[in-house]
Amino acid sequence: MEKIAEGFYKQSVTEMPSDGVTVEMIIDIIDGEYLDTAINMNGEFTVAGVCRVEFLKKLGSLIEEYRI
Repeated sequence: MEKIAEGFYKQSVTEMPSDGVTVEMIIDIIDGEYLDTAINMNGEFTVAGVCRVEFLKKLGSLIEEYRI
């Protein structure tokens, strides 16, 4: 955890929400409360060609739902 200022920290966390996918997060913590989180996703997996467009739409919708 990196101290930015009194009561303000940044914490780096790495998670694997699915096989082959890594999510790196930098979390702003102010006065002990976990707030804005920068997300970097990386990974590789295969989807069926006929599902490609649907997958991208669902992924885009999920990102937009949680983006601030």
